[in-house]
Amino acid sequence: ASTYDGSDNYTGGSILEYVDVLYAGGTSNEGAVNIRSTNLYLNNVTIQHSAHYGIQMEKTNVQAVGLTKIENSLITDNGSSGIECQADKYNIQITIHNCTIKNNQGTGISTSSGDAGGTQLYIFTNNLVDGNTGSGITVMGGDAGQSIIANNIVNNNTSNGIRTRACN
Repeated sequence: ASTYDGSDNYTGGSILEYVDVLYAGGTSNEGAVNIRSTNLYLNNVTIQHSAHYGIQMEKTNVQAVGLTKIENSLITDNGSSGIECQADKYNIQITIHNCTIKNNQGTGISTSSGDAGGTQLYIFTNNLVDGNTGSGITVMGGDAGQSIIANNIVNNNTSNGIRTRACN
């Protein structure tokens, strides 16, 4: 698991940095990068041409997962959503900052199924979310969830630009 200081700066643990992940991912519910019941720091990562999700986050038997940060990364041309978090009854914090998420065959950033409980904090700032087949950003937080979506450019997605439900 990744660790962060009080200002959410990465201090150690699990990291993907300066990595290209190309032509990966399974055909059903698998991403090129799968984050299961843990957290991860991704910085300067390129994820392209996955058969399904670019990045997929889910829990197994764990209720709480620490901060996952995705920064300065390129997530494009994947077979489903660029970033997918299945947030059902999930206590999680996700920060996506200064990324380009485009031309995915699903939503650019999706936090689906979060309306059934859990506490979520989503911070999406300074991203370009463009040309996805679906919404640009979909946030489905639980009643105890909070979303900060600021300074993003959301263009040319085939459904909603930004879609939220059950978020504070």
